[in-house]
Amino acid sequence: MMRSRRSFLAATAATLLYGARRGFAGEARAATGTRLALLLPLSSQAFGRPADSVRQGFAAAAQRDAGAAVDIVVYSTSDDPANVAAGYDQALAEGARLIAGPLTRNGVASVALRAQPGTPVLALNVPENDAALPRDFYAFSLQVETEARQVARMAYAEGRRSALTLGAEQPLVRRIHRAFSDEFTRRGGRVSAEFVYRTTTADLMALREAAGSGQSDMVFLALDAGRARVVRGYLDGPVQVYATSQVLEGAPDRVRDAQLNGIRFVGMPWLLQPDHSAVMVYARAGASPPPATDFERLYAFGIDAYRIAVDLLRGGEIARIPLDGVTGRVSLAPDRHFVRELVPAQFVDGIAVPLGLRS
Repeated sequence: MMRSRRSFLAATAATLLYGARRGFAGEARAATGTRLALLLPLSSQAFGRPADSVRQGFAAAAQRDAGAAVDIVVYSTSDDPANVAAGYDQALAEGARLIAGPLTRNGVASVALRAQPGTPVLALNVPENDAALPRDFYAFSLQVETEARQVARMAYAEGRRSALTLGAEQPLVRRIHRAFSDEFTRRGGRVSAEFVYRTTTADLMALREAAGSGQSDMVFLALDAGRARVVRGYLDGPVQVYATSQVLEGAPDRVRDAQLNGIRFVGMPWLLQPDHSAVMVYARAGASPPPATDFERLYAFGIDAYRIAVDLLRGGEIARIPLDGVTGRVSLAPDRHFVRELVPAQFVDGIAVPLGLRS
């Protein structure tokens, strides 16, 4: 009974926002404008909830853009590439002028293989193996690797030339570490030492000794907040510590986050700047930033995805003028990837403070 009620409420909400339709799509009640398809794995057990966060952000931005004359049609797929491809085909057959999605890397790869020139696609991830994008195909993502590259540029601009890095064995962490190292060395820096995250006394003492040896003038942590808190106390001294937005996690907690004091990182305005011009337009109730969760990041991602999609429909002004978005300053690169420049910040007295706002 409870499940039936939840299903009814979900269907009702979808009808109110988009109308109803069998198959993949929930369609706008009346075709009064340009048709924009949103292709998301809402039917996936693994990705359904994250996809719904993107959908909610997309819908919030659309509601704020009443004069856009755009009819949004949501196509709910699974995470199976064949099903995603079928959703794309249906959106194309039903006259979509632009398709936003898919959200998974294998889904993006599947659609890229069958993409039809003339109907732009704004993929909400990058294809597997970072394959080249076909014509009229764009990619917008929350890849943490791009953050690592920005951190490398930031550290080098601040005069850092020799980095001690700390990573872990997980594939994502290795990609973050590689992205930082490649960008830092490309600019003329060097990686003086590489450590793998371990919590034995011997490993932590070795980390402390290396950080204080004078061989490095910075430390880069390719780690999340929990692991960063464990090692932060072993990195005291003259070296500056840097990380990605992974160190910004959960609701603000000054006592807990005091363990991260001094760490510099980059993050999206949605989570750091409640007074940002775009954030104030879309923010939910309350003056403080929302908790730094994956769902909040995806909600913000949905907002900017809508804004980019509508801009592409209008002729792509973003190709000349970057978007001052809630996920960062978004610009279009020559390879048709949208690149985000995030807000530099630092933990001060347990609070994440944008660097330009420090007293």
